[in-house]
Amino acid sequence: MSDNQETIVMAAPMLNYQCNLKGCCCKGWGIPFKPEGVARLAGAMPADEAKERLNWGMEFFVNDKQEIERIELARLPPDDRCRFLEPEGQCEIHRRFGTDALPDLCINFPAVPYHTGQTIELHYEAVCPSVLDQLADPTVPYMPTALSAQEHPEIAIRARRPNKRPVMHLGQAQLQWPQMETLRNTVLTSLQDLQRPAIEHLCAISYAFGRLRQHGDPQRFEIRYDEPPEPFYDFLNTCAHAHSGLALIQLWPAFKRFVWDFDRDDPKLEHLEHWLDHWEEPLERWMIGQEPALRPLLVRFLAHRYFSAFVEVRGELIFAYGSIPHAHALALRVAAALSGALERPTDVGIMKAALGFADYIYRGLKIPVSSLPWFEPPEADTGAQ
Repeated sequence: MSDNQETIVMAAPMLNYQCNLKGCCCKGWGIPFKPEGVARLAGAMPADEAKERLNWGMEFFVNDKQEIERIELARLPPDDRCRFLEPEGQCEIHRRFGTDALPDLCINFPAVPYHTGQTIELHYEAVCPSVLDQLADPTVPYMPTALSAQEHPEIAIRARRPNKRPVMHLGQAQLQWPQMETLRNTVLTSLQDLQRPAIEHLCAISYAFGRLRQHGDPQRFEIRYDEPPEPFYDFLNTCAHAHSGLALIQLWPAFKRFVWDFDRDDPKLEHLEHWLDHWEEPLERWMIGQEPALRPLLVRFLAHRYFSAFVEVRGELIFAYGSIPHAHALALRVAAALSGALERPTDVGIMKAALGFADYIYRGLKIPVSSLPWFEPPEADTGAQ
């Protein structure tokens, strides 16, 4: 790292992050490697072994300049696993050759590093169950913390090859990083209040960003809790109904390998598709009464998403705060459906699975931001002149 990249900024709870070493991120989906990562992997292995194990099942993807952008290695049955994932869940390459032999993705995940211009930030993907474990623990406040790369080499290794600085558009205006940081800190400060329900926080924050999109002045960004909630709740209800039960149940098998808080193969979950289409009933019966116990996790999940409200679109990280209400609404729907299928109250374990599934859909599947409806405050409430 150069001198201006020696500071790493990350969310304080992620300092306690520990992989569960169960291999859930190393199977079930494509694992895109950069060409230099595959070369580093091949260089660590004996030449004959590298030739035998790497020279088959390689798929190359090129960009518009006909340059190799990524390489995917064919995965193994029966669970579509990385060829180097051992049965007990450990990585063979890591065990035999150490961290330096691993491709960047294997070192970084679930962290995503990117430049801000002055620092490197790390965001941890909430599809990872160990990330959700940290969000479920309210003892560490959810605020950014700055670290020295030299003093934290185990974290710095995740930041050694960061992505380009995110593109931050709001309406027609492009935000500069200091403006983005100020907006984010305002949001995270408001979310320190764990006594207020997450949906009230989300309503106030969505109004604030909606007004900002309309007037375009970051200095006028203000989070108020006196907004009329009905327009936002109508919008959130629309978000919750955005996917058919059939579409969701087709994605669930690929995601459920990340679920460890309940039996993901419980026979009762055979009825999950039904409850994904009829989730309002278990929402009333199994979830609403559990809101106080779920509140810390839900509020801290919002903080986690607003800490790094970016999605990748065509190779660029794009500021996309508008996807957060969609993810929250989907998580409530999925949690209610899981409770309906399992016939028990929504607990933190069920909610963690639902939040991870929502993160998987809205971040992992890279739904185009432009395809999502965004909350627009009623004109009378914008504060615009």
